[in-house]
Amino acid sequence: MSFVRVAGAVAVVAAAAAAPSLIAAASSSPRPRDAPRSVVVVGAGAEGLLSALALARAGTHVTVIDALDGPAQATSFANAGVIGVTDTVPLAAPASLQYAAGAALAGVARAPRRAWRALTGGSDDDDDAEGGGDRDLSAGVFSVSPRALADPHFIAFGARFVCAALDGGFSERHAFMNKLADAGVPALFRVAEQEGIRDGDFCAWRGGRLIFYRSPRSFEKAVAAAEAKAALPGSHNKALVLSATEAAEREPFLRHLMARGGGGGGVAGALVYEADAAADCYRFMRMVERRLAAMPNVTLRYGVRATGFAEESVGGSRTVRAVLTDAGELEADAVVVACGAVTPRLWRTVGRSLPVYPVKGYSITLPAAPGDPTKGRNAGAVDEQGVDLVPRGIVVDHDKKMYATRLGDRIRFVSGAEVSGADTSTPTWSVADAVLSVARSMAPAYFAAAGLRGSPVPQSARDLGRPVPLWLGMRPVSADGVPIISRARRHDNLYVATGHGAHGWKLSAITGLLVARLVLCEGEEAAAGEDGGDVDSSVDGDGRTSRASDALVAAAGGDEELAARVRAVDLSMLDLRRFEFANWVRARLRGHVGRDAAPHK
Repeated sequence: MSFVRVAGAVAVVAAAAAAPSLIAAASSSPRPRDAPRSVVVVGAGAEGLLSALALARAGTHVTVIDALDGPAQATSFANAGVIGVTDTVPLAAPASLQYAAGAALAGVARAPRRAWRALTGGSDDDDDAEGGGDRDLSAGVFSVSPRALADPHFIAFGARFVCAALDGGFSERHAFMNKLADAGVPALFRVAEQEGIRDGDFCAWRGGRLIFYRSPRSFEKAVAAAEAKAALPGSHNKALVLSATEAAEREPFLRHLMARGGGGGGVAGALVYEADAAADCYRFMRMVERRLAAMPNVTLRYGVRATGFAEESVGGSRTVRAVLTDAGELEADAVVVACGAVTPRLWRTVGRSLPVYPVKGYSITLPAAPGDPTKGRNAGAVDEQGVDLVPRGIVVDHDKKMYATRLGDRIRFVSGAEVSGADTSTPTWSVADAVLSVARSMAPAYFAAAGLRGSPVPQSARDLGRPVPLWLGMRPVSADGVPIISRARRHDNLYVATGHGAHGWKLSAITGLLVARLVLCEGEEAAAGEDGGDVDSSVDGDGRTSRASDALVAAAGGDEELAARVRAVDLSMLDLRRFEFANWVRARLRGHVGRDAAPHK
């Protein structure tokens, strides 16, 4: 028996001991009901706004509330800006456990040296001097705080996460996420087109993503893995393999790294995925918000914090009558909770837990052309020889776990995976410093040019302003790495959309449409099924499924092809019930994931 199978069996026992709340009775099928006339959406981030747009297009009166003072102020504000169909990997993977363990061991190994520096007044830059600037900072970028280790919610989440990583279902979840991205990315650009949002208004780059490798060994492993994926049936996201010289021709700023290492010492090679794009999530969501504000059936309310729900029992079923807020009750026929990392806390007010935990990411956004243009010392985003100082598009430093995304006249460096709870008021400065150090090692010529041109060069993360240039946001990660887009298990009209991790931007449009499918169509699809109709047909005996289909097409902006893509998504893979202990064990014994978690697909 393999190690993974043994570990998976042990994980089942560990999950039962550490997270008894997993054991729950399977909920009933959705009850036949009319589509709601009014919906409250809690959260004005990417998932919330696009859910509101889809529902409003179908004629539903939508009220969007958010505790912050405007749209897209949290996770959507300054993320990596990558819209990629390339290999949408669930975070709950065996490789994640290996990386976390390696980062933790590396951190322990460096602890004595850090203690010595603290006593002698040394700095982290001493490590760069000793290691030629090539030390591995990934252990500093990945961090689990003592506060999280003492949090019972994290302990329960961690047990489920480990189970998911080892339970043998990763391949199926990975394939599902790739299919979801294949539908989601075109849906995002289609929604933009329908709403009159021009590509140039938010999309800065359509030239693909370049991932470079500093170590020849890591490059060889990456090429082998890419070739294996390309050989799989149905694979269409094939990688272009480049030598160090070819990579520098495509992204000239890499020449500075090569010069530091001598020849190809700083760059061993690169892979390019040409379908990926760079786009500003915040700008896009502001434009979506303006479209929503102009719709007569949409109300936007900021600075309103949801605190719970007013529940009632109707005909033997439990429903939410209103959302409780610090500004009073908001009554609605249905409620969608899509407030990112805050969602689990709000969900607990109905006596249920969500297997979602926040993972904090950091970004640093700076002018692509360093210097002070008022003093005539801004020579653009190139050096004196005309070589780029920053990427032209999307570049990933694989070995140091850093994204650099060019967003027009700005360059954004993104890294960090910090588990420390949901507080974003104060950065963990050691992690922020590690992110800044990796950014400086990735674009050394850029930071050197900034100093020469009269622009202040940050020596530590404390030198950066907030929320820009230094920003931190919470990625809501589900225990198995797959989003949760589902009806509540015990409430007929309460829905949730969260757990997207780092994939929320590119999956935002398909998420909104899937929420609309659940809210507008689930009851009628169930009614059609009970009457013996085919839930995927366009018309049944009493027209219920026809109305559901019409509502989904309306939510998709009249695009029947887009609606068909949404209808084809297997909702059971996104349903909350996949986490119920009985369903999870049954799926493991049968060798597949989630097929019994919901009565429809």
